[in-house]
Amino acid sequence: MRVGIVQLDIVWEDRDANFRKVEDYLAEAERKKVDLVVLPEMFAIGFTMNAAPFAEGSDGPTTRFLSQSARRWGVHILGACVFQSDTLPRNAALLYGPTGELLARYDKIHPFTMSKEHENYAAGDRLVVVPALGFNILLSVCYDLRFPELYRAALDLGADLITVIANWPIEREHHWRFLSQSRAVDNLSYVVACNRTGEGGGLTYPGASLAVDPTGEVLVDGGREEGLYTADLTPRTVERARRAFPFLRDRKPELYRQWQLGEGPG
Repeated sequence: MRVGIVQLDIVWEDRDANFRKVEDYLAEAERKKVDLVVLPEMFAIGFTMNAAPFAEGSDGPTTRFLSQSARRWGVHILGACVFQSDTLPRNAALLYGPTGELLARYDKIHPFTMSKEHENYAAGDRLVVVPALGFNILLSVCYDLRFPELYRAALDLGADLITVIANWPIEREHHWRFLSQSRAVDNLSYVVACNRTGEGGGLTYPGASLAVDPTGEVLVDGGREEGLYTADLTPRTVERARRAFPFLRDRKPELYRQWQLGEGPG
């Protein structure tokens, strides 16, 4: 399976401009025979806290664009959208199949409190692992990357390809790189981590999108430049890594659960 990571310089709060940019990269992805195109968090508007004006229903401009694009180009697309809800809007990741069908929606579980995201977006509460392209794909968003518990829970659901879509600022680029590789090694899984580049909303973003194999080796690094970056992933690589160093079988989840519930010894 060939993944194409779109490291986008998002035009602030301008859906149409960003749709046009993505269309160009989808055409490039077709030429490069990409199977899965991955877009950054909030690719259509940027990481804005001005959520309400951009919140959409289930058939809004962003979902229509993603569905139509997946069908037009015959490709899987992992995109993003801000959705209306009964409370605050939701920051979501969406996976579409090549006939335009929605395969999965994941609402970001960990809003970034230091930017007051939790005051403008409601948190999700459901882990999403979806079978596609020979993998069990975990959807996750940006700040989620700091919470290894989420990824271990996904491992128990069979996840072997971790996706992270993000607007991760340049000040903590070294954390982004370290944590992306750590999640791969922790779970003996691929990690595809798509970050934006450029400037928006008063912040600078480093790009640094990564594809990491299950041993922690970086297969592709987007650096700073906007562009489409590709890597070839195979389920056999995960299987080999898990056979070669099968430490995951030595986990003791029952014991960990006791500690979490305050039921451990002592």
